[in-house]
Amino acid sequence: MSDIGTLGGDSSYGEGISESGFVVGYSYLPENTAIHAFRYRHGVMEDLETLGGLDSAAFDVNNVGDVVGWSYTLDDAEYRAFLRAGGEMQDLGTLGGANSAALGMNELNLVVGYSETGEGTVHAFLYADGEMVDLNDRIEPGDGWILVEAWEIGAKGQIVGFGTINGQTRAFLLT
Repeated sequence: MSDIGTLGGDSSYGEGISESGFVVGYSYLPENTAIHAFRYRHGVMEDLETLGGLDSAAFDVNNVGDVVGWSYTLDDAEYRAFLRAGGEMQDLGTLGGANSAALGMNELNLVVGYSETGEGTVHAFLYADGEMVDLNDRIEPGDGWILVEAWEIGAKGQIVGFGTINGQTRAFLLT
């Protein structure tokens, strides 16, 4: 077991790991003033910064070290899903609401998570080819499901998460 340290604060939390040895999560900064997403490998913890706001957190990483998570924006009023690839943190937007978070990704940088909609509900999303898509638009309408959060996407594009059907919370597998 290894203590991988912090970004200077009292605590850190691991959230994801790749087969190539990258670890991601979030850590408190010195004096515990904020949390920042980190990427760790070979004894080095890297601060991934934010989209301009105070806090960020990372949840998944692929084998080349690309990272997804959420970050507050400049005014700290909204948080957004991000993809950090090639050293750049990209705001992935929302499904029309204020907030979103990226929770999983695969090697093709297909990203899943959740976003507030313009109607104020929370829906699962898939981000691909520069576009965030509501996964509820990819299932049969009228079947009773509301897909709320997508947590992981596999190499073949299968997505897992949770939603509701007939008032019950259920895990889903979307193929």
